[in-house]
Amino acid sequence: MLRVSAAAVRRLTPEAEALARRFLDALPMAAQQLLTSVTMYGPHVRRYDPAEPFALLVVMDERSLAARAALTLATSAAAEGGRVEVEVTSATRDELSQGALARLVSAARRDGVVLWERAAG
Repeated sequence: MLRVSAAAVRRLTPEAEALARRFLDALPMAAQQLLTSVTMYGPHVRRYDPAEPFALLVVMDERSLAARAALTLATSAAAEGGRVEVEVTSATRDELSQGALARLVSAARRDGVVLWERAAG
């Protein structure tokens, strides 16, 4: 099971932490080999706003059907059957510097919280 980092827990609102746990808990163990990081960004990092969707940036080694299926499952679990809106943006490392995605990545790195990151090695 993927776990929310201790640093993220200290920075997130209780609602954001609960969503992060639901998302990561729903990812299969195989996701550790598919994904490199999961970052929450946007207003929910600092305060809960039910009018705003939770925003997650997921970075992966490469796009695959297995990664897509894992993210779909985790997004559904995090959304609690539609009670919470969750927007997941996924990208490979190579895609991170392209166009509009580059601006999103910059904002996520500047203001976001890394929920989980695959250990190097």
